[in-house]
Amino acid sequence: MNSLQCQQVQHTLIALAILDMTESSNPDAPLFRRFAALVYDGLLLIAILFVASLLTLPFTGGQGSTRFNPILSAYFLLVTFLFFAWFWTHGGQTLGMRAWKIRLVSKTLSNVSWQAAAIRFAASLPVWIFLIYSVLSHSERVGIQTRLSEVPGWILYGIFIVWLLIDNIPGNWREKISATRVVQSTSGSVSTTPDQ
Repeated sequence: MNSLQCQQVQHTLIALAILDMTESSNPDAPLFRRFAALVYDGLLLIAILFVASLLTLPFTGGQGSTRFNPILSAYFLLVTFLFFAWFWTHGGQTLGMRAWKIRLVSKTLSNVSWQAAAIRFAASLPVWIFLIYSVLSHSERVGIQTRLSEVPGWILYGIFIVWLLIDNIPGNWREKISATRVVQSTSGSVSTTPDQ
């Protein structure tokens, strides 16, 4: 080994030691904080979606949509994505996450990129689509008749809760594919490295 290779090995070992120290000083956020932030953000998101739906009224003659509209659904999905992704990429905390002192960071504890935010958001969609589809299939007003209509609602909501619990365990598949993690921030800020 020449001296340049020795220096590179030393720098790598130092970087790994620093990363190990920062990970131990920023432990994964506990489930109760994740769920509390989820409820807080859910209420805020409902308000934002109400405002977003008001913005569509001039284009629909002042009438709300009572049937499934793929364009409107895509619009609400985009608004929801922008809500979460903007907060995640600008400091890593939604308002609910800030209130419960948790933060979304990359695996290197730097700020989350838009790409990582998009991957994390897309990976979260199946559980929420399942819930919305379950609710709609049991709603008489919507009139969607599916096999889910035959399953008692409490079973579907139980599946949703279990799925949500599994999906929020630290180190879950969503965190792995998006290379992010939700950490606890006791002081209101997390030790992060600058963006690369």
